[in-house]
Amino acid sequence: MHLFTPAVALAMLLSSGALHADPLWLTLAGDASRADRDSVQVMADSVSLNGTTGALQLRVSRAAERDAYDSLPYRSYIGWIKVDCTQRVGRFQQLQYYSDALWTGEARVVNFTEPNLPLLMFKDMQPNPTTRLIRAACSVEKVKTQ
Repeated sequence: MHLFTPAVALAMLLSSGALHADPLWLTLAGDASRADRDSVQVMADSVSLNGTTGALQLRVSRAAERDAYDSLPYRSYIGWIKVDCTQRVGRFQQLQYYSDALWTGEARVVNFTEPNLPLLMFKDMQPNPTTRLIRAACSVEKVKTQ
């Protein structure tokens, strides 16, 4: 039995040349075609690793309105993440929030600076993809070279 993990999927796409001008979003959790469901996707060609620091871009759509780090409501966002592979944590560097699900509606951008980068987490989401996402970001170079 072969285990098909997000890291393996990303490595296959990055090494195959299958990526083109349109971004390829890989769904890690939920159903990204339905506004009434939570979903998490990662942009395949955004995942990188430099030593023990990873980076990636993800997008999240929530089934219900939530309050953002800036205390304003949102339904979906695109986030730029910095991953500390030594401590196995991800932190948001920038979030582009949308008022509606599936990355539509009014948008606003919130930038964060060190040392006040909020933790990457998906509150109340089951299954929670945080650990899988960090593991994939921290192993993508290793998988690409095997």
